[in-house]
Amino acid sequence: RRNLLHERTKFFRTELLARGIAVGGTHYIASIVLGPDALAVEAARCLQEAGFDVRAIRPPTVAEGTARLRMSIHADHEPAVLLRLAEALGAVVPGI
Repeated sequence: RRNLLHERTKFFRTELLARGIAVGGTHYIASIVLGPDALAVEAARCLQEAGFDVRAIRPPTVAEGTARLRMSIHADHEPAVLLRLAEALGAVVPGI
């Protein structure tokens, strides 16, 4: 399962990078810094409406001006789901 987790994580990060989305975090935690609080909240709302459990991480948890989306990848996430999430992120956070 650990190898599968690493494969899924690599797949998801590669799909984000292919869409020009800078992804931070380590291992199975992927974070996308959006900056303004309102932008992260709106992006999370759009992704939740699309069926994804993505949350905005905002101050005081992170520094002011570094609000972000944070996703936890699991071994049981199918590649098709991760691909749809990457596509949804590409539509919600273009050029970031």
